[in-house]
Amino acid sequence: MARLIAVGALVVFLLCCTGHVARAVESPMAPSLDVTVELQDGSRIVGTADPQTIAFESSSAGKMAVPLSALGSIERIDALTKYSFRNGEILSGVPGDGNLELDASYGRASIPMKLIVRATIAHPPLARFDISFADPGEAWEWTGFHSLSVPRIVDGAFAFEMAGNHPYLCRTNLKVPAWSCPALVITMKKDAGASMGVLYWTTDTWAGYSSPAYMTFKIPPDDQFHEITVPVGTNPYWRGVITSLRIDADSGNQRGRGAIRFVKAGELPPDMAAASAESAGTSIFDGQQFEAKPALAGRSVSEIYQHSAEDGFAYFFVRDAERSMIWTKDFGQVLDATQYCGIDLQYQAWELTDDGDAWILRFLNSRSGGLAGFTAVRRSDIIADGETHSLRVQMAALKPAGLVKGCAVQVKSGDIGWGSIFIHRLTLVGSPQQAESADSEDAK
Repeated sequence: MARLIAVGALVVFLLCCTGHVARAVESPMAPSLDVTVELQDGSRIVGTADPQTIAFESSSAGKMAVPLSALGSIERIDALTKYSFRNGEILSGVPGDGNLELDASYGRASIPMKLIVRATIAHPPLARFDISFADPGEAWEWTGFHSLSVPRIVDGAFAFEMAGNHPYLCRTNLKVPAWSCPALVITMKKDAGASMGVLYWTTDTWAGYSSPAYMTFKIPPDDQFHEITVPVGTNPYWRGVITSLRIDADSGNQRGRGAIRFVKAGELPPDMAAASAESAGTSIFDGQQFEAKPALAGRSVSEIYQHSAEDGFAYFFVRDAERSMIWTKDFGQVLDATQYCGIDLQYQAWELTDDGDAWILRFLNSRSGGLAGFTAVRRSDIIADGETHSLRVQMAALKPAGLVKGCAVQVKSGDIGWGSIFIHRLTLVGSPQQAESADSEDAK
């Protein structure tokens, strides 16, 4: 009973208190719906319904009027009718004195609600990213509200109040080919909190909102709408079919207000698209996992850390504040670093220590598992704001020590913790010349 009262309050709050939804229902942008209706006399009507409201009276929530687009089905069970919403919520009540208007094959049909035994409103999975709130039923595709008040549609945007740690909301019922969306464009705002948000996703092969299937983005807490481009196509876990999204409006624990207006497919910025199209060079990441080396990380080694690697991509994470971890990888072959003109790096970093002398990437020339070699990328080279950046390092400036057999990555977190670096691309650029064997290094 408590759950029904809460659901009833949600619907009343969304639909009755603001007046904004009523205007959205009449919007010509809202799509028509495919509806199948079965009547008490056994007849069946198939047609399309324009945006309209359905009235009923619930014992737990009183008299209600909801958009037809918010419902998945209507079903008479004994004396009551069950109303199933798109987000999985269910209310039972008595139909009001109204009609369901359908355009059937034979013309317009006006069906009294009290005569309906069953009605099914089709909501196929969204096949492309073009999400707006002109259709009020879109609000019922969003679930999983965490540290948020119940969102409501206000002036064409999905508005919410952030009420705790890591506030987020999820959009389900997706079936979007990842290749069709190299970048995701989110139009949103907030008036408080950190300047970072997080986007997670699930796919037909990756269930659950977890790293490394996520990307951070920058959003100023200035209460102004911003069009944010998240280059999801640079993350190799953005592949297959996207089945849901989770948008974390804030990465901290600040109360405030926010809203989402659009979520649409976009293109990668020209510099990222051009860099991704480059085929010259040798990629450092071939899908082989790195090995954590706590002994090399010193006394500040983190007890909670994570790493994952895919072809062309790797992710490294340290949870604890002011802690570190080092990971190493053997190339399985020997590379002559002097034969490359530079290092091409595309990355995202967040909450790294401000120690500019700390290194992020080293190339190794030792078989012993130590760190002998040369530093390729320092902390001072990295912008740790959560956004995607590109870096080109000239090899000559590094004074490479010739042949290398592997590399090491180090993450040192700052005073907040949760230090991480996504490396979307790490390529040795130039004309590679591989040594024939490890013995040639020893000969030199």
